[in-house]
Amino acid sequence: MKESINVAFPNTEYQYCIVHQVRNTLKYVSEKDKKAFATGLKKIYHAINEEQGYAVM
Repeated sequence: MKESINVAFPNTEYQYCIVHQVRNTLKYVSEKDKKAFATGLKKIYHAINEEQGYAVM
C-alpha cells in the first residue's frame, strides 16, 4: 500500500498503525456513510491475503 500511495502522492507520510489509518481515513467520509464504510474497511483489513481483500470489496 505504501508504494501505491507514494506513486499518487510522492510527499505523503505513511501511517503504519492500522487504528490511525482507519481514523484518518474516516475523517474524510461523511457522517451518514461512516458506519457502512468502516464495516467495509474492517472486512478488508481482516482479509488473510490481498486476493481475499479484493474479494470482499
